[in-house]
Amino acid sequence: MDATHEHLPCLPETDQEKALWADVPEENFYNPSLWLHRNSLKSGYGISERSYFRWLKMLREHGLSRSLRSSTNWKVKLFYKPDVEKAISPQHPPKTRQRLSKLQPSVQEQPPTTTTQLPQIAGTTNDLSTSSIPETANILLKVNTLEKQLSALAELVGKLQAEQSKELQQINTQLAKISSTQQILLKTIEGLQAHQPQHTPTEFFSKALQIIADMAKTHEAAILATTGKLTVDLAPLKTILKRAEQLAAQQHSKRKSKGESE
Repeated sequence: MDATHEHLPCLPETDQEKALWADVPEENFYNPSLWLHRNSLKSGYGISERSYFRWLKMLREHGLSRSLRSSTNWKVKLFYKPDVEKAISPQHPPKTRQRLSKLQPSVQEQPPTTTTQLPQIAGTTNDLSTSSIPETANILLKVNTLEKQLSALAELVGKLQAEQSKELQQINTQLAKISSTQQILLKTIEGLQAHQPQHTPTEFFSKALQIIADMAKTHEAAILATTGKLTVDLAPLKTILKRAEQLAAQQHSKRKSKGESE
């Protein structure tokens, strides 16, 4: 089948169709160049897909009232080329021609660029390129400044972290010393208890415990002031304090009883 056959219309069959197309010579129904479909209309008259239906509607308003289906594809609608040209002919009022021409971008061609315009265009391009150089340099300068500030902040954070680590190390060392002192005090108390009678604590033993208890209070206050919390177990020292108070009370009671008997 000839490739151009797809652009040929179905021949009018009914009496109404024959009457509608009576002015068209029979041989024109077999001339594919006289029958335009959607794509050929858009390409031939420079109509965009977006403007096609609006343009076609205006043609129908000015006389384009008939069409035929393609003989090979009933979905394709064909328009008779003389009908299309008549609808957009110069015989229409000026306003109509102006409206139709606005929908035909290819008809209104832009004037060609002359050689006298080329230097002006080149100069404009150079101006834009030159004016962008200071702006680019300014942006690069700001970027470099921000990078330096970020580097300084990173260095400061590193120093603060090092100082904090050093302070924590000093606190841990101090707590270790306090814990060691606690162990020494406990051993001292055990030695004192071993050299005293089981039920007759002396005044020396009571005073010794009182001194140790005072030291415990001092250590507890130092830990709280340094760390804000107790990380060393001070329960044994508190027990010593309580025991010292008990021994002191017993010693006082014995002295009082001995004075009354005398």
